[in-house]
Amino acid sequence: MAADDRSRYNHNAITENSSFDELAMKLADGTLTRARALKLMGAALVGGLLGGGVLGAPEAEARHRRRRRRHGTRACAAACTFGCCVGNVCHVGNTSELCGTGGGTCVTCGAGTFCSGGVCALSPPGTCNASTCSTGCCQGNTCVSPPTSDACGTGGVACVRCAGGQVCSGSACVPSPVSCNASTCSTGCCDGSTCRPGTANNACGIGGVACVNCAGGQVCFAGTCVASPPGSCNASNCPAGCCQGNTCRAGTINDACGSGGVACVNCSGSTPRCVNHVCTA
Repeated sequence: MAADDRSRYNHNAITENSSFDELAMKLADGTLTRARALKLMGAALVGGLLGGGVLGAPEAEARHRRRRRRHGTRACAAACTFGCCVGNVCHVGNTSELCGTGGGTCVTCGAGTFCSGGVCALSPPGTCNASTCSTGCCQGNTCVSPPTSDACGTGGVACVRCAGGQVCSGSACVPSPVSCNASTCSTGCCDGSTCRPGTANNACGIGGVACVNCAGGQVCFAGTCVASPPGSCNASNCPAGCCQGNTCRAGTINDACGSGGVACVNCSGSTPRCVNHVCTA
């Protein structure tokens, strides 16, 4: 083979069938020039980089992430013997949405089942749980749906009674948007958003409940409508006037002013005159 022919040695044959030792032998016997050998060696190095070296970093990072996930799952399983794992997060494992135990993967219990001891089990007939009361809360084996301020909750959890000044909204106890409630009107009753003393026969109540109008023959006593004692003066037998003790007065004079069977008042100070049963200036 002529020298020029040898310098044009087939590139593919070298890269596919020759090792670096073979390149060295061909350099020694003169069948391959030094310049051609350097080119072939450079091409082999670049091919190695493209195949899985520095330029293969994205794939290496993906493999590293997969190893981290496997390690995280194993770490959760080792530390979460009482519950179940979602990735590397340990959950108690006692709800129908996240049920499991022993560090296994959490599962969601299907319809008609609930989580019992970290295992999805069939709901016994007549029981109240997340499966049978998903939109309400449980009072014993009774599902309360929709929830109320006296029995608030959702997802089959145990119902709770909202504290004073709170209402059940969105199945959770939240501050009441109404200004009159048991917290703000504990000694009287609520007439809409207004707190009343709760002692009048036409606005009777206590503890922030809605005021009521006592029926005929009843009077408001300590926030409760009770039967009128014989001979007593009240709204039932003195609706147009006011009561001085057990005596019904017209309620139109300055020292005995009022109506509706309430206690007469003596107009004085800045409101010394009784006009239309009301003390005015």
